[in-house]
Amino acid sequence: MKTTIFTSAAAAVLGFATSTVANHCSWDFYEGPIVKKWLVIGSGVDDIPGKCGGFWDNMNNKNFHGACVLSSTNCGEDANGDMVINFMSGSGCNGGHVESAWWEATKNKFGAIKCGIAK
Repeated sequence: MKTTIFTSAAAAVLGFATSTVANHCSWDFYEGPIVKKWLVIGSGVDDIPGKCGGFWDNMNNKNFHGACVLSSTNCGEDANGDMVINFMSGSGCNGGHVESAWWEATKNKFGAIKCGIAK
């Protein structure tokens, strides 16, 4: 019984770790404190062109009240088959906006993202 519980717990932790490590979201200031440069990577995403379109539609969400005016937008599939999103925004655009747009576009079917400053 203890082995079964341990095995189940270990499988759950490994499954969680696998799904959360696969995706990435980071930002950094670009040439000063006014502009942020963003990078979002999602693994295992199907219909990448459709998900890219959904992501951009959601980043233009009227509920963001103009906080996320975007420039230098790019979204597509990289050589590894991952969905890669790059864009720039004003400093008022935050991780919550990007995480929300990701959720609306994917319903977290491919895992959630948690955005933070690049390290």
